Amino acid sequence: MTSTTTASPAAPTPAAPQLLSADTLRGFVTALLVARGMLQDDAAVVADTLVWADLRGVSSHGVGWLARFFELIEEGPIALQARPQLRAQNDTQSKVRFVLDAKQAAGAVAMMQAAQLAVEAADQHGVCVGAVRDATHTGAIGRYAEWAAERGCAAIILLAGPPLMAYHGTRTLSASTTPIAIAVPGPNGPLLLDMATSVVPYSRLRQARLLGQALPEGAALDAQGMMTTDPQQAQVPLPIGGAKGAGLALMVELLTSVLLDNDILSQYLDPQGDHHLRQNALFITLKVDAYRALPSYTAAVGLLEQILKQQAPAAGAHAVRLPGERGAQLRSQRLQHGIPLPAAVWKQLSMLAEQVGVALPQ
Repeated sequence: MTSTTTASPAAPTPAAPQLLSADTLRGFVTALLVARGMLQDDAAVVADTLVWADLRGVSSHGVGWLARFFELIEEGPIALQARPQLRAQNDTQSKVRFVLDAKQAAGAVAMMQAAQLAVEAADQHGVCVGAVRDATHTGAIGRYAEWAAERGCAAIILLAGPPLMAYHGTRTLSASTTPIAIAVPGPNGPLLLDMATSVVPYSRLRQARLLGQALPEGAALDAQGMMTTDPQQAQVPLPIGGAKGAGLALMVELLTSVLLDNDILSQYLDPQGDHHLRQNALFITLKVDAYRALPSYTAAVGLLEQILKQQAPAAGAHAVRLPGERGAQLRSQRLQHGIPLPAAVWKQLSMLAEQVGVALPQ
């Protein structure tokens, strides 16, 4: 797998992006989802998660994903009226663990409910280990980790899903990209790491096809198992760090799906198995002041940030960046000046609006 497929010829110069405020875009997406049959409160949660991603520049998980969301409603995996339910536990007195059965509800709805449960339990007991079972696409999981960190918790989220990248040594979709998010309170807001175990998330590959953007070297294979940067030819994303990324993805599947008796990979990789879209998550929260006074902790986080930024930059690096720093800066800019939507994304949203009879925002 050493040869490289060349990228397609450069696409024409794209049209100027549509610029919308976060509030306008959030309201527009909520209206689209309600018109499609989603409950108002659920639609607002999904819209907030998508706009959160666009504010931070994670457009692969932003409102450009809405067209695929509508397709999943049509195809059946997303149950618009489903209500996530807590599973009965053997120890009815336990408050530090839970399993939330999403019942194929919109993933953002289930994950935000889990975040609320986890923070409430950590507030009382210092720690909570929760799980979400049988959700649909959750969007950017950094949203839920950040939400917990804003409430004085350190949060770790592991997410398993369908096979969307190659397991190391294969050339087939045989492992999940298993997003991982970790957030902690900091002196100027949460410090947030949000990453997939693939070089590029599958949603970014889908977006690159839409926008005609070349992929990074070493990110994906074509149908013949050869490296390619052409998004139209790319079929199989590759794991970060080769065997390390693949191994991490496998362990996340074992800590979520297999633990929750809702196996995903083994079912998907079996031609006769269950292939309906679903995701499982592990949600760990630690109440910071159960271990150390919150002001002291955030001050220590700030000190370490400062020390790291004072280190000599590597050759070619303009600055030392911390996890989530670029996204936080971009959010600040976009809250002030608006969110730019590429013409291709705006066209998709306009078509959805026409389908469900929702007026375009002015």
